[in-house]
Amino acid sequence: MEGSNWRLPPVLIGLFILCLFYEIHVAFQLPQLYGWLRLIFYAELLIVVLEFGRAARQEPLLWLLPLAIVGWRLPFLLQANGLLFTSDNALEALQCLQIQETHQAPFFLLNAINHNGPFVHTLVAFLWDITGSSYLTFVLMQLFIFGAFHVVLYYWLKRHLSSGSLWLILVLNFIFLPVIFDYSLYLRAGPYFHVLFFLILGLALFEPELPSLSNLFLSLYFVFFALYINPAGLFLAFAFLVVIVMQAARHKKWLLALGSLSLAVVTAGFPWLLAWRKSLIPHVDYGKWYSLEFLPFKDIFSWRFYAYLLKAVEQSYRVFVNLFRFELNYLMKFYSQFGEKVPLFSALNTGLILISLGVFVSACYFFARIILTDVRQHCFSPLGWLAWFFFLLVLAEIGKNLFLLPSHLIEPRHHLDLAFLLMISYGFFLDRILSIKKFFSFKSLGVILLLCLLSLPHLFYYYQHTCFKQHSYQQIIGFLEKHRIRFVTTDFIIAYPIYFLTKKKVLVSNSLGPLTVRFFFPDMDRQVDALPADEKVYLFFSKDYYREDWHRHLTAMKRKEVIESLRPAGIPFRIINLKKYFLIVPLKLLRKQLAF
Repeated sequence: MEGSNWRLPPVLIGLFILCLFYEIHVAFQLPQLYGWLRLIFYAELLIVVLEFGRAARQEPLLWLLPLAIVGWRLPFLLQANGLLFTSDNALEALQCLQIQETHQAPFFLLNAINHNGPFVHTLVAFLWDITGSSYLTFVLMQLFIFGAFHVVLYYWLKRHLSSGSLWLILVLNFIFLPVIFDYSLYLRAGPYFHVLFFLILGLALFEPELPSLSNLFLSLYFVFFALYINPAGLFLAFAFLVVIVMQAARHKKWLLALGSLSLAVVTAGFPWLLAWRKSLIPHVDYGKWYSLEFLPFKDIFSWRFYAYLLKAVEQSYRVFVNLFRFELNYLMKFYSQFGEKVPLFSALNTGLILISLGVFVSACYFFARIILTDVRQHCFSPLGWLAWFFFLLVLAEIGKNLFLLPSHLIEPRHHLDLAFLLMISYGFFLDRILSIKKFFSFKSLGVILLLCLLSLPHLFYYYQHTCFKQHSYQQIIGFLEKHRIRFVTTDFIIAYPIYFLTKKKVLVSNSLGPLTVRFFFPDMDRQVDALPADEKVYLFFSKDYYREDWHRHLTAMKRKEVIESLRPAGIPFRIINLKKYFLIVPLKLLRKQLAF
């Protein structure tokens, strides 16, 4: 990094203290630390704003970042409740509410999966203590971290890229990488982007010459804290640690490296170990995330080896394509009324995939040349460590597809490190291949127009889905509030957005299904399920709500079961049709509320 212009010591020290206190809060189960932790957060937030203002006075283009981040997403923010795409999103917000109400040491998804994911959820709870709970505030907190991520990238990459190329990718906010856009609005639940933020902060603090104990310690601490939040960043962390070992060997600074590493492991790891010893982190089925599949040595020269490699290549292709099409494929089917746009949007998305693949391959070639040159000359160029890091992370990504069970690792959330490699690839492609040196130029304008055009498919469909969800929630909750209905049984997908958006006044059960997840709020499920049949509303997806065939078939069966159970019991009911949903409402509830 470049001297003191970027380091902002108060910000880094404050963030370290905030993270360390959070770990202690979790590990020792001390709700009385909630107030102190909240004060530290408020102080850190103030420092961040003041330091950003100071930095922006020196480099006015920094003001473009918050303007661009909010600007690209303003249509979505105006429909903020619609960003609750599914119950996964709602459960994240409910966890913030739970933390705010109980001040208990937080666990991810309400103690259903006991890892330490909800660091940012705790920060949202602090904001809600002032602003009141709303999903807009939740998303704005995510965008705040997204902006901080961009600032870190700026100060890290400014010594490697020309200002034109760097500002180009930053102001575009990587909207051409749908998975990054998803996480900027928290469309995909889980703390994966927070893991990426701390990992990249650790990378940005790293100094190749290893001159500073404090910087190397903080670098390693934030990397380990990222893994404390969620182990999804393990491969990126591994590549980074190998680079540190290489640099320590090169500069013969083993004592500095080992001292920093030991201190970081102790400060970032002791709360995790303590929680594990206290059985706060039990064994959980992670979907065979760590299962390895090796071929016997005797099969290496057999046909099975080539079949295995072909399987890995096919899997790698799926993983790469899914970064761009995983959600888009579903939404294109969901909004069949826009079928005439599908060929154009599919062509644009295919073009984006092919261009991104070309950019990635060119970056691999660029960094491979740097490594080969350094090896021949027995030295490290200024980009040498970054080239090795890039190369090692590519190998780790390939290794995931070779050795980890492929069927479990096809979603973009499993490959955010690959998305990060693409981000770096685009920066160097624009700088070294397209030679964009000025942000305000015809060449830059052409790249902006092209990437915006290629981003249209997912922006269009995500906005359609956001508007639909916003409207459907208003319809459903409006009906429930109008008739003062307090109990609903439904499918997992829709249950918890209702629970959150009604401020927990409407109790829900997802036992009706067809999709039922037993982890969350089991007591509430039992309470609603135990009610007489005429005391609750039954909410279903309609026939024109696009779902998998199995889900549609089971919905029809469930609907028939409910009707056939109400009629023999002599419970009159009315079917209320909403857009994409319908409700079976016992007349007793309607009469009671209408009489009221």
